[in-house]
Amino acid sequence: MLILPSENVSSIRMRTGLDVAINHFFRHRIETLVQEGFIDALIVDSEDGFSQLGDMREFLSKELGLPERNKIKHVMDGCPEDFELNISSLADWSRRNTDVTLVAIPSQRTESKLKGVLMSPYEGSECYRPFAFPEHSRPYRDFFYNVSYEAISYIFNKWGARNIGLTHLARMRIHEDITTCQIEAICHFCDDHTGIESFTFTDILDGNIPIKIAKNFGAVVDKH
Repeated sequence: MLILPSENVSSIRMRTGLDVAINHFFRHRIETLVQEGFIDALIVDSEDGFSQLGDMREFLSKELGLPERNKIKHVMDGCPEDFELNISSLADWSRRNTDVTLVAIPSQRTESKLKGVLMSPYEGSECYRPFAFPEHSRPYRDFFYNVSYEAISYIFNKWGARNIGLTHLARMRIHEDITTCQIEAICHFCDDHTGIESFTFTDILDGNIPIKIAKNFGAVVDKH
């Protein structure tokens, strides 16, 4: 049984009067978090390769019932942009898309503990370029708030997710503003909707502070 230390757990009391748990795992295997019940649906950025999605891809493909890309054939063919029904191809399409678009991948396996994966635009997406000026400046908070809110809304309303996993939406860095936007979206959605039990942030880069941010939000809510 996986038990989080107290410094990696918090909760926020929503306007409904219900508490929603906020968890933070650093360098934990996604399969463990799914099998232990911390995550039943995942919101992930579409940065593939040497990334969090790349590290998860084999497990997610098996859990969702999807084939994996034949990497050798893909390279030998010159890395074509032809669409294939696999996570790598969907991630490529998502990154190149100039429209702000969520990519929902429901599980094809009835016995899966994961209801689905939703790929979100992130700092490296083509659709974020108009908002990233100057490049590598502070994140455009409206963008990250909106994609986070819509992602949560989709997997809750369409898949009935109750324990939602999230990755950071920056590109190979951690930025507090993005995490703050994610926490804001969580609070505003759960203020108006009941049924979600927890949100679990999972990171491979050090420096994210969702628990500290969640506690600050909780303190503001308590004052009101």
